[in-house]
Amino acid sequence: MTRWLRIGLGTIICSYALLPLYWMVLSAVRPPDELSRVPPSWLPNSISFRNFTEIWTALPLARYLANSAIVAAGTALLAVTISALAAYSIVRFRSRWSGAVMAFVLFTLTVPTIVILVPFYQLLTTLGLLESRTGLALSYSVWAIPFNTLLLRGYFHSAYPTEIEEAALVDGCSRLSVLWRIVLPLSRPGLLAAATFTVLLAWNEFLWASVITTGDDVRTATVGIQLFVGQFGNNENLGLWMAAAVCLTVPVVVGFLTLQKHLVTAYSGVGR
Repeated sequence: MTRWLRIGLGTIICSYALLPLYWMVLSAVRPPDELSRVPPSWLPNSISFRNFTEIWTALPLARYLANSAIVAAGTALLAVTISALAAYSIVRFRSRWSGAVMAFVLFTLTVPTIVILVPFYQLLTTLGLLESRTGLALSYSVWAIPFNTLLLRGYFHSAYPTEIEEAALVDGCSRLSVLWRIVLPLSRPGLLAAATFTVLLAWNEFLWASVITTGDDVRTATVGIQLFVGQFGNNENLGLWMAAAVCLTVPVVVGFLTLQKHLVTAYSGVGR
């Protein structure tokens, strides 16, 4: 009885979570005359991929997706590098300030991002990084570094025995060499998990991207699609909106399914 209860509860939760995705894909492949039908049907009478061909000419979606990919990759590279160095230092170089450092890292996770939007906007203006992908990558890194540091701290603490590092130090390796040759290769699942979290954060973010960028040359996909919806806000273009949303979602879903094993392995060590 308990087993069937768990299965039923899991089915309900999964159905609730997947319903918006199903409706998004369904709306993207339906012909326009079916989108406005009342009451709506859960299965399409016919399937059309016209929206997926038209959306690439209706707005510069390829440029938006490329901007999002560049910003996400740059953010992941910067945030994971700094987080790995910080987490390794906290775990291996114990001092009376270690607790205070971790408390500060945890505190930064509780600060709403909207609180620092105005001061960070002024900082980027002073540095001349508005209207740039670099400014976006720096902004997102500020959010990603605290969580990644916490994640990698737990991973470095329990993923492998410290005797491996001690043996390398005895053989003459420096701390930096140990980090590069031993720690990072052994911590690949944790690094991939941190990079995945950072990429998802940068890929899906909307508010800061809408404030920092206003031109098509640097505009990300989330902002570009929202502006398209606002400009052509009628039911006739609903299929195009959903097609654009599917194009934005597919890379995230594929990446998550590819790396889910590493994510589970890494997140299991966060609290250690």
